[in-house]
Amino acid sequence: MSRSEIRRAITSFDQSPLVSTSLSVSHSPYWPAACSVEALKPEALKVPSSFQEFQGDVSGSLVEFDRAIELDPRQKAYLWQRGLSLYYLDRFEEGAEQFRLDVAQNPNNTEESIWCFLCEAQLYGVDEARKQYLEYF
Repeated sequence: MSRSEIRRAITSFDQSPLVSTSLSVSHSPYWPAACSVEALKPEALKVPSSFQEFQGDVSGSLVEFDRAIELDPRQKAYLWQRGLSLYYLDRFEEGAEQFRLDVAQNPNNTEESIWCFLCEAQLYGVDEARKQYLEYF
């Protein structure tokens, strides 16, 4: 999906319910597995791309992502999956921040900009989130 298609979708977004926080995340096609922090070495430059099976432990996944950041703070801007954990834990402000960090590193990444919009819509309502989206992205 191109940026212009995303902008059109956001500007036409209505007040219908947003992504439900009661979704069974282990069955969501968009939900990643939790990162295996044990596989990280302190000198690691990237979180490994291999993920363990997630099994619906959203709080546990956030602990693992935060541990990865403790080992290498440079990783925070690349852990978009952490934003999903924050979203499903109803921590929308932190989720929006996480997604914005990721988009700043990869401006062509449209999925994370949509997740940022969804977080902000939960916080400020659809109209304000749309306004922020159009100003930022």
